[in-house]
Order: sequence, then C-alpha cells, then structure tokens
Amino acid sequence: MRRFPSLISRCRLQVAGLLFVPLSFLLAGCDTAETLPPLAPVKGKVTLDGAPLTAGHVALHPEKPDPSAKVPLSAGVIDSSGNYEIFTGGKPGAPLMKYKVVVAPSMVPVQGGGGGPPMVPQKYMSEGGTPLSVEVVQTPKDGQYDLQLSK
Repeated sequence: MRRFPSLISRCRLQVAGLLFVPLSFLLAGCDTAETLPPLAPVKGKVTLDGAPLTAGHVALHPEKPDPSAKVPLSAGVIDSSGNYEIFTGGKPGAPLMKYKVVVAPSMVPVQGGGGGPPMVPQKYMSEGGTPLSVEVVQTPKDGQYDLQLSK
C-alpha cells in the first residue's frame, strides 16, 4: 500500500517539472524582451553561385560590439527555398546597427536524399573571415538583406 502513494507523489513531481520547464523559458523570454533595444525586421534570401542555399543558419555579429550590452545573438534558419528571417531573444528582427554576417551549414541532413546538407564555403563560416556585412535599418530596400555567396 505504501508504494501507491509514493508513485502518485513521483507523478505529481514529474508533472510539476514538465510545467516548470516551459514556464521558465517563457519567463526568461519576458525578461529578455524588456531589455532588448528596438528591433527592425530582417528577412532575405541566401544564394550560392546564384542557386538558393537550401539549409543552414545565418548569424549577425555586431561590427562594433558593446561589451556592456546584454543583447542575445541575432540569428535565423535558412529554409528549403533559401529564405531566412532573423530573431533576437525570440523576437523577430535585429537591433539597428552594422553587422558581419556568418553563414553556417545545417548539421541536420536535408530531407529527400541529396547526400546531406549543402556545403557552405569556409570563408563565410567565421566572424573574422566572412566578407559579408549588412546594416540593419528601420526601412530597408527590397533585397537589402539578400546574401550572395560564391565558391
């Protein structure tokens, strides 16, 4: 008989734990949202030698980082059509400033075969080596955030 109440107690703890984890992420996101500077939408298309890059990640690294600012990384995922959208602290957009742009391959195999994720040339994969840069502005021109990579 004593096992039954202890089983119920363990189940209650597990349920409480399952509810706590998502709640803690939500609360952490609320705290971050209050400290974020104004964000502007950043969306574009990534191409490699003129063809859409079908998987990967885009990250924006401030050209002149402020060590006292606690702004999370601005980054996004490249979809199967080559499109990406940047998020900062779980919110769409990035702070207004100039950035070095890093493009990294996806570590997850691409659906439908194809032999793995598309290759991203090494020069685009590090903040110190990438030739790509963008300036995030409040009202960008069409295609301002499109990224054209070459081998």
